[in-house]
Parts: sequence; structure tokens; C-alpha cells
Amino acid sequence: MVHMARDRGIAVVLIAVPRPALFGGNATFYQTIAKENDLPLESGILKDILFNNEFKADPIHPNAKGYRRMAEAIAGLLKKAGAV
Repeated sequence: MVHMARDRGIAVVLIAVPRPALFGGNATFYQTIAKENDLPLESGILKDILFNNEFKADPIHPNAKGYRRMAEAIAGLLKKAGAV
């Protein structure tokens, strides 16, 4: 998917999704894909949101506060990567 997007001139950012487990944590393949493809990686925000009921609308979806936190984290990642 990364190569298909880049072949079309689309910039790619990788956002890690936590494993469905008691303590979560991201699968190691996110770091591998990010490193191999020189991609910015946001690896913590979804775990922070999904493990805090204050930021969820239901067991698996963020609420408005959660989406705001996600947007802020991605904006920070894009600034750090020099994309904005």
C-alpha cells in the first residue's frame, strides 16, 4: 500500500493501531515498515485514546475529545517531519 500510494505521488504517514490485548501495544511491523520506507510514524496516540474512556464514544471509537487528541498528535508528527 505504501508503494502504491507513493507511485501515485501521495505522501504517506503511518499510524500504528494497538493490538487487541489487555495492555495493547503496537505490533512491531509498524516500526519495520516505517524504517524501511522512511515514513513518519505515530505509534502512541491510538493506544492512549483507546485505553482511556474519557476519549472514547464506545469501546472502539474515539469521541470528539479523542479525535482532537489524534489530530493534534498527527499535526505534531507532520511538523516534526517537515511536511507542514
